[in-house]
Amino acid sequence: VKRRRFPLEDTRLHSENKEWGVRPRKDVTRPPALPDTLACIIPPHLRTGDRKWSSKNACSNVVHTGGNLSELGPDRDRGLVTDVLQVWHFFCGDVGLADENYPVPKFSVKTMFYALDEVLSGNAKAAKALPPLITHLFVTALKMLSAAQDISSDAEPVDLRLQADLVKLAEGLNAVSWSQIFFYYVELMESYYTSDLSLGPDVLPSEGKLDMSYFWDHVKMDVDNDEPKSEEPIEYNAYIGNPNGVLAKALSKLQRQVEPWALSAEELMAMLRTLTDDILAKRPDLSEDMLGRGAKLYELQKAKRATLVKYNKVRLAYEGPKKPSRPRKADNDAKKDDGVKGSAGDDGAGNDSKVEEEEEEEEKEEEEKPFVPTATKKQFETAQKAWVKAHEAFENGITKLVSRSEPIGFDRHHNAFYVFRHDPEMVHIERLKPMSLTDELKLLGVELNPFSSWHVIDTKPLFEQFLGCLDDRGVRERETLYELRELTILKRRLHDGKKDNTRFQAREKEVEDLQRRLENAKSACDAADGRRSGRLAGNAEDDLKKIEEEIKFTLEAHQEEERQEKAGREKATDYFSLTGLQMVMDLHASAGK
Repeated sequence: VKRRRFPLEDTRLHSENKEWGVRPRKDVTRPPALPDTLACIIPPHLRTGDRKWSSKNACSNVVHTGGNLSELGPDRDRGLVTDVLQVWHFFCGDVGLADENYPVPKFSVKTMFYALDEVLSGNAKAAKALPPLITHLFVTALKMLSAAQDISSDAEPVDLRLQADLVKLAEGLNAVSWSQIFFYYVELMESYYTSDLSLGPDVLPSEGKLDMSYFWDHVKMDVDNDEPKSEEPIEYNAYIGNPNGVLAKALSKLQRQVEPWALSAEELMAMLRTLTDDILAKRPDLSEDMLGRGAKLYELQKAKRATLVKYNKVRLAYEGPKKPSRPRKADNDAKKDDGVKGSAGDDGAGNDSKVEEEEEEEEKEEEEKPFVPTATKKQFETAQKAWVKAHEAFENGITKLVSRSEPIGFDRHHNAFYVFRHDPEMVHIERLKPMSLTDELKLLGVELNPFSSWHVIDTKPLFEQFLGCLDDRGVRERETLYELRELTILKRRLHDGKKDNTRFQAREKEVEDLQRRLENAKSACDAADGRRSGRLAGNAEDDLKKIEEEIKFTLEAHQEEERQEKAGREKATDYFSLTGLQMVMDLHASAGK
């Protein structure tokens, strides 16, 4: 154990600790319970361990029916939270759609969750209307996909027919008919991918049309099967994907004329995510813009490194090398050896020690020589300003030019941590949960796909508590700990519940002190009757009146402060703005001017 050199690979570190019985470090605490991502819309003081939260719109349904847990795999649905994050990244995040012809309000991830809470809690179904933000995103995406495009005259007939049909769909698109337009759009794309276009020589045959059995059954290679082939149509969803998936279920409901507000939140987000995928495939300018932003960010990073290297060189030439604050260990050992040799009385050793002392004195004289700078103060300040400017340009570029959010780190269990630069209000954690199997199923070779769940860190106390559970002796957790500590913008935007509690406690303490003073003044007035002069009794009554007036003034000030805090909380919990309705109204109002 003592021979280990840190940092180690996290899995190896903790497996060895468990195998050798190494006690955990006292400064590394147990991981805190992290709330689900969809619980970020619930105020922190209303969250409890049993997840029975009460709020205006029955947000407890978010955790149980919100689809926070999704199974991973090639033919599986991505899950509600994953779809929400992709949709947000397309409109306001990494992709950041910015098109004057298709304006979209800049909303946050939490705003999207508030809008979905209206669907999850049943309010949208009761009101027979979806949140305006979700409707606006559907209409905007369908407008982009059904817009007329310039197609060359030598294009395939299938492409020309598809473009003509999409233009017809655009004529009937509005905020009321978008659900049926979406259904017709998917039908067109499904027929497009399963039409004669898919029968070309360079196109892989569809599912069920390609016989690959000879790869694993050698008998079938030599045996001719003369059985007549079935003429029944083979179920092949080239565009929709899994016929039992969420998107297929949503299309089945729309085919039966089900209204959009009757769809589930998972179905709505799967539909919207499908449209964003098509826009990225249909609009190469968006992909080129993302690649261009990546190249610009790389250039800013190179400039930052170059200016840092130059700054260090100029500083070394201007200030000189740093002097060690402590003597070198070799020098101390040499002095000890000299003392031992001197005490032995050996003449040869004494001569050697004198020679070494002379050499040390010469070295000290060389070290004590005054440093002659080879760079001027102006050069040093210029290099420093250039480095600061490049550093600020890179930090600004991270916010504006990031085209693909990568995890800032991983923990010992390979759980990923994300902080979105366009909305740095919380830390998003994607946890992997492997499925446990019985021994009988393992012997049969049964394998199950792992599940992933999304969680958040959105308060300062939880953030500090989580930092305490990371072990910097592991490679992954050390990097994650460093990245989280360097995110100053995240620390500023995390919710701090201590401020509200501190102010509430200060008001209570102030009132208690005044009440204590009032009781003392009343006792003084009672004691003054018959035992003190009239002057002392008058002073006690004056003090009592002053304290009563002070209490009255303080209570009025506290009431006004509480009223302002309540107004701020009501404004912060106003679903008129939280669900994106105010954003959509402002967007249409500005477009009409």
